[in-house]
Amino acid sequence: MVVTLALILVPSCLGTSKSWNKIRYQTGTIEVKVNPFDWNTSLKIDGPLIEINFAGRKKISIESRSVTSLYSGEAAYRRISELVSRSGSSRPVPLFGMLQGDKEHLIGLEFTGADGAHTALLLFVQKDGYHDLLQALSELTRKSVKEIP
Repeated sequence: MVVTLALILVPSCLGTSKSWNKIRYQTGTIEVKVNPFDWNTSLKIDGPLIEINFAGRKKISIESRSVTSLYSGEAAYRRISELVSRSGSSRPVPLFGMLQGDKEHLIGLEFTGADGAHTALLLFVQKDGYHDLLQALSELTRKSVKEIP
């Protein structure tokens, strides 16, 4: 019992907190009005939580264990666009970029929301923080990143 308690408390005491700004919320099943061209969305990993602040308009917290899939690049674009169009969301699927370069810094995140609903986000991350964020999300959620070869 002492070992179990120690395993639960140690990660929360370590204060593992990382944050990224300069992220754009492209689309998803979360209704929030943000300009898809503004880099004002931020993401913070704090212990087992992923906190996303949508340009100061809305903030959500995602438990790492509720993440079901993690995508990058073209795979993120395709999967999240598919989920958004099926959900009937009023947020349009972005039509930016038929060029590969526009899609190479995309991160798609699927998770089960607090209300039990299937939720998805498509984030465009600035180049200098993309790999670090993708790796941190993969390690935290223990999910491998799905990509198109």
